[in-house]
Amino acid sequence: MIEIMILPFPLSNLKRTGRTKLHLKKNEALFRQGDITTAIFFVISGAVHLVRHTHEGHSVILHRAVSGTTFAEASLFSDVYHCDATATEPAEVIRLSKTDILALVTADPDFAQALLKRFAQDVQTHRKHLEILAIKGAEDRVFAALVSFGQSGTVTAFAIFVGLTTEATLRALSKLVQQGKVTKLKRGHYEVPDTSITPRSVTIKSSV
Repeated sequence: MIEIMILPFPLSNLKRTGRTKLHLKKNEALFRQGDITTAIFFVISGAVHLVRHTHEGHSVILHRAVSGTTFAEASLFSDVYHCDATATEPAEVIRLSKTDILALVTADPDFAQALLKRFAQDVQTHRKHLEILAIKGAEDRVFAALVSFGQSGTVTAFAIFVGLTTEATLRALSKLVQQGKVTKLKRGHYEVPDTSITPRSVTIKSSV
């Protein structure tokens, strides 16, 4: 099945009966805060926002899950989901059975170790993203994000990822292109040239 090729290791080790491809429309909810947990999810395409609702009536975006990432991992050890998961654009996700994952964790120590390693890498990536969001200047923030993560999807999606408006992101990209730090490959798609600064040599400064 196609999911076998899409799913990364070690999630690809899950039996086919434990995974289901779902197609979500824009603004369609995958689960709601308080629902019983049954699965974690892998994003094939599109994006999903995890939103928590406070007792005061406020909504907080906790995470934006994009293509190639998993989300709701904490549900493996929780009885209920602690946020909403809503597609911000048409999306395809793979539902990964919580029961099947936990059974494989118990039965296969190698799978358990590989899964922990993947989750640890996801935490490191999330922390790097938070560091980038703390950068004050739009140009510096956009450049750091391109160096560390590249651009996946549209400029609008990238703008959401870096926490800026589309207009501010486009202005920053235009200035970076003029400075020779960023190359415009085609309309709406940019990258950092190989001759530019590498991810390891980027200094990320917080706003404090």
